Amino acid sequence: MLVADDSPTVRQAICRVLEGDSDIQVIGQAVDFSSAVRLANELNPQVLVLDLRMPDIHKFDSMSFRSQLPSGCRLIAISIWDDEETKRLAEQLGADSFLEKMELGTELIPAIKSQVNEHKRTI
Repeated sequence: MLVADDSPTVRQAICRVLEGDSDIQVIGQAVDFSSAVRLANELNPQVLVLDLRMPDIHKFDSMSFRSQLPSGCRLIAISIWDDEETKRLAEQLGADSFLEKMELGTELIPAIKSQVNEHKRTI
């Protein structure tokens, strides 16, 4: 799994939540969209957890972002904002699911496992 968030505090918190589950391994951390795409292509994670509000989003066409990720990589979009604009952005980016950051402590592990199982069904 790859975690992409521009906040080191949030990345560390996500990793702490995930280290409690032996089925999930964080294989990389990205600080922006550019490094998320680069690392996803280098590391080929099953799941990318991606903060939607990072400074370099303007470098990407949201409609083609998904096509820059490895085939089969599941995308979980996260944001502090839970409004229609943010959900629309997640959809445009091709997210398989969306979580509000306040839900990560309870919802992230089930969401990741669901996406991994979905990935296995599509192979």
